Amino acid sequence: MSALGCASVWGQADTKPASTPTTFIPEQNATLNTGPKTMLLDPQTGFPPGGPPNSLEAPFEVYARPFAAINTGRGPLSGVLRNGIGSDFGVRSFLFNDDRSAAWYGDLGIGYQYNDSDDSGNSIIVRTGTTNVSRNGVPISLDSITSIGVSSLQRVDVRLALGRELYFRTNLFHGMCCTLGGDFGGVWGQASAKTIVNDRNITGLQDTDIIIPNGNDFHSSDTTKGFFVGTSVNLLFPRQYYDFNMGFRFEWQQEYFNHLVDNNDGASQIKLMLEVGWRF
Repeated sequence: MSALGCASVWGQADTKPASTPTTFIPEQNATLNTGPKTMLLDPQTGFPPGGPPNSLEAPFEVYARPFAAINTGRGPLSGVLRNGIGSDFGVRSFLFNDDRSAAWYGDLGIGYQYNDSDDSGNSIIVRTGTTNVSRNGVPISLDSITSIGVSSLQRVDVRLALGRELYFRTNLFHGMCCTLGGDFGGVWGQASAKTIVNDRNITGLQDTDIIIPNGNDFHSSDTTKGFFVGTSVNLLFPRQYYDFNMGFRFEWQQEYFNHLVDNNDGASQIKLMLEVGWRF
């Protein structure tokens, strides 16, 4: 049964054992000589059928959104990344108007995105510092400049959004609804890049010196912050105890990094999403 008032009538969409007619005299009317009353009882519980599901009072939705991400940024990092893939998962809670034609909603979710590199030989990270070497078995530090490229990028973030959704009722498929929604929100998370050393200039390096590997040369991470705006067009299919929601979502997201790469203004992408959800 839909939280929007567009659900099918009891038993119309799903098969359910027939109720049993029961005749009784209500106690409050016994002295008024109003006669016996007959009603249908639920054969599984022996009680009258229940009222509307809780979704009419406190509706919420659990969703999944697999997506393809098209890079739109112009910074050094965006310039070497290929288009990515990922998925969002989360929960939405709705606050409907009186006639169930629209609702405000809050959205809390998590997201994951992976991008491969198109040019790992492009040294977008330059680190000035020291490199440890072993000279005759004794570790020493030498001044160095290390040029590093990115081979892949992974991002995990928490997402919080506020949005509005409109409902357009139909007579198809036992009261299917068309929905149109839009929202905006923020993200906070962690970005992790796999890196490779393209060049290393070490001052005072001797031919017999052995460079000691530095784990930081093969990995770079940073906290990410950003925002997004999105819109979706879905079909909502009301069922007996839940609603099934599916459709498409279009989203633009901008993220900012402080220390992931040098001279970087973040990364942005357009996400083309398939949206699937269950409302209870």
